Amino acid sequence: MARGLHCLHSDRDKEEGLATILMASGDEIMLEVLSYAFRAHSVATASSGEEAILKAAARRPSAVILDADLSGMSGTETCASIKSDPELCAIPVVLMAAKDKLPELALSPAATADCYFAKPLVARDLVSVVEFLMSEGNVPDRPSRLKAFLDAVGGRSPGMPPPVLIPYPRSHRRQ
Repeated sequence: MARGLHCLHSDRDKEEGLATILMASGDEIMLEVLSYAFRAHSVATASSGEEAILKAAARRPSAVILDADLSGMSGTETCASIKSDPELCAIPVVLMAAKDKLPELALSPAATADCYFAKPLVARDLVSVVEFLMSEGNVPDRPSRLKAFLDAVGGRSPGMPPPVLIPYPRSHRRQ
């Protein structure tokens, strides 16, 4: 099954009328900082990949942000599990990793995230990208639309590394 096809879209948080963002990281300080940055949304946090999968299934978030260095199940494995679930696969997933690990993660055959964010990061850049990903209904066209969006807004904060690597669709990757 091609990514994004035959998937159910996640719903807004019905109780609060806000988009729910699920964040998973073993770094409590990062979770606090990002929770504050996403204060205009309903935020759920997880400290492991297994917990993130359970919360994603229960809450049906509008977006998922994963740290690549989760304990137990890695962020890449967690992302693959979410993307392989027909009820969750349309949820945009952002994978955060150290700048030097991003190319390897984004271009690996196991790459399933919608985009990859370099750490250290600027929270407002991450908020902009996640809000853009949540606003898109055309899942198969998401990578090219995200690239156009980043080009339009400048793509990064001054003095910081480029925040996002967007993997080519699987059909365009080298074998």
